[in-house]
Parts: sequence; structure tokens; C-alpha cells
Amino acid sequence: MNAQSLLDRLRDDDTADEDEIAKSALADNPDLPAELLAWAARAMNEEVAIERADPSTFRAVSQAVKDPDLKGRLRLAQAELMLIQGDDQSVLEAAIDAIGWNPDLQSAYELVFSQLRGSSSLDWTEMFEKVEGRGRLPKDALALLRHVIERAELGVKTGEKPYFLTFAPSEGATLADVQAFVEKGLFAEALAARRGAAGEDFPTARRVLFEG
Repeated sequence: MNAQSLLDRLRDDDTADEDEIAKSALADNPDLPAELLAWAARAMNEEVAIERADPSTFRAVSQAVKDPDLKGRLRLAQAELMLIQGDDQSVLEAAIDAIGWNPDLQSAYELVFSQLRGSSSLDWTEMFEKVEGRGRLPKDALALLRHVIERAELGVKTGEKPYFLTFAPSEGATLADVQAFVEKGLFAEALAARRGAAGEDFPTARRVLFEG
């Protein structure tokens, strides 16, 4: 069963056992996760296509795969699709879970921040505790996730910027900028600045700033 066939079947049959069908489909087609991720990437610019799919299909397949990195990428794809459909609490939980499986998903941290910064009614605690309890998330990734959550909640209380965080490299940043951000407790900005100043990728810069 290919990705489109699986999406169509689970969308059209409310009584289907998603987990069992996903497990069977994966056994028949080992390329299914890659096909789903490619479908999601194409669909992000086609809202009609997204509305025709059930994002929980991505959760079901993530449950079936063994590779933690793939689990995380599938959960992030689910979160991004649900974001367009407007299910804020489920988006937040899927994004946190994605980090729990694959701590190098930069956009998942950014999504957690934007969801919490945009609402005071979302609950992150249950999924955070579940991810923490697995015991597989590196210390630096857990620290960054905590920082993102704390920054978002502070922003809701004070009404101050930023409304969004990005960990993309800050063009023209220097190591002096990194130190200045660290001294102010602005570790997200420090991470982006370090990437710009040192040319590091996201996981490397995260480890440097949060392992200490």
C-alpha cells in the first residue's frame, strides 16, 4: 500500500484500526514513511490536499516504525498538517513528541514556541513528562525544550516580544553577540547567533550552549 492509498483508506473509514493498518502497510511497503514525508512536503502548499488527509495517519505510521529519527519526522509532519487544520493542542503535543524522538528537528522547537506563545490555554506538561520519562532525550535538547517553553510562557505573561523564535543562523553575528545573549539569558537568540558566527549546524550549536 502506498502513501496515498493509506491516507485515503484511513480518511474514509472511521471504524478502521489505524495502528494495525499502518503496521500492515509498513510491512508491505518499507518505503511508506519516506512516501508520507514526501506527500506532506508537497501538500504544505496545497491546503485542499491537506484537508483530504487525516494527520493521525502519520502518528499511526510513526508508532509502527523502529527508527527514532523517522518517528520524530513523521510526528513533526503530523503537527505541521494539523496546524493548518487548526488543532492547536494536538499540534503542540505532536511537536513535543517529535523532539522526544528526534532532538535535531529545529522547526519542532520553533513550533512549540509559537503554539505556546500564541495561547495561554494549551497544556504542555503531560507530553513533556512523557518525553522526559523515556530517558532518551539528550540533556542539551531537554534544556533547550525547557527554555523554549519558559520563554513562551513568559511572553504570554508580559506581552513582550518575540512572538516567534527562529534558530536559523543570524547573518553577520559574532561570538561577542553570542556571549551578550547568553549573559541576558537569551539562549535561543544565542544559538542562532552562534550558528551565524561559527558556521555550526543546529545540533552542534545546541550542544555547545546547553550541555554545560
